[in-house]
Amino acid sequence: LTSALILVVGILIVLAYLYYIHSYRPSEPVVSAGFLSEPVWIFNADESVTATPLIHGNQMYVRTAEAVYCIDLVTRETLWISETSGTLPLSVAPQVVDGILIVPEEGAGLAGFWADTGELLWHTPPAIDINPKNPYTAKIDALLVWQGIIYVARYDWKLSAYELKSGKQLWQINASGRADLDLAIDDQALYLSGGHFLRAYGLEYVKMLWEREF
Repeated sequence: LTSALILVVGILIVLAYLYYIHSYRPSEPVVSAGFLSEPVWIFNADESVTATPLIHGNQMYVRTAEAVYCIDLVTRETLWISETSGTLPLSVAPQVVDGILIVPEEGAGLAGFWADTGELLWHTPPAIDINPKNPYTAKIDALLVWQGIIYVARYDWKLSAYELKSGKQLWQINASGRADLDLAIDDQALYLSGGHFLRAYGLEYVKMLWEREF
């Protein structure tokens, strides 16, 4: 009887220990079979990267302080390099629309390249209202493309529109005197937000339709 009691007590102790291990002991980290401790490949630019890289199809576009690089993601080769200045960090990322790579440039200008070859199609002149003591006054805050037109909101001064194919400026108006602008668009209006306000501009006559503060 004593041996049987000892056996039962032993079994209960083992079960209690296993329950504790399962319920209260911190779990060990799980290592995924697909996790790699080292990068598959590394791209080293000759200058500092100043904008978020853009992936379009099998190509990646990397904006640096002095150029834009086009990299084939399959072969990992650099297909082309085109010079274009853009030293401000955290710049707006390039965009590809209808085969054209749109790249924000130094001085709040724009450049258009053929996305496949890097050939320069056009570039806009830099902004003229630049405070030399604060280059951020000529920084592009937001950029979007809608039906062949590039809309640009610049830090603290202008809202502009350009023709995608030629880079020709279609119009430019005074926007807000506030920073951190953003853009959205639909069939009805172009929407500009910044700080505590939201404005809607007509697409045809380019006048402010309404404004709301939050």
